[in-house]
Amino acid sequence: MRRVVLVFLFCLAVVVSRRPDALFHAQFWAEDGKIWYADAFNLGLIQPFLQPAAGYFDTFPRIAALVGLLLPIAVVPLLFNCIAIVFQIIPVQFLLSSRCCEWGSVNARALFAFLYLGLPNSQEMHANITNTQWRLAVLVLMILFARPGRTALWNTFDLLILTRMRGC
Repeated sequence: MRRVVLVFLFCLAVVVSRRPDALFHAQFWAEDGKIWYADAFNLGLIQPFLQPAAGYFDTFPRIAALVGLLLPIAVVPLLFNCIAIVFQIIPVQFLLSSRCCEWGSVNARALFAFLYLGLPNSQEMHANITNTQWRLAVLVLMILFARPGRTALWNTFDLLILTRMRGC
């Protein structure tokens, strides 16, 4: 458990170092305010989920927007960015788990994880909830190729991620 926390904190430092404004000057990005938050505010609980945005039923940002309605609007961009950062880090945590041990040594997987976080020319994808669908797609692929989960917690995690991805 200690390793998981240390890895998370290291990854958080990497992501924030690439885009410090995501935490220290949070603001809506692209569809965050214009579509996700506005639809949640104007259309209510169910209607936003029935309307595609650019042909996609993006459920994840819409759920986050509904949660954001419970907060003052000035805090919502920070909420969106924090959720996006967590989902940017989850694939790293999964890659470094025992479920991926057949993919190479821990050092090799850690290097790959660092490259994933430090990928150049990908500023548009960092710390924004609109692009979380791509992070989840990577995670789904990893789940499909990893060892099966052997605990109820892993199986629940897999089920949540795999069913969540259906709505992207």
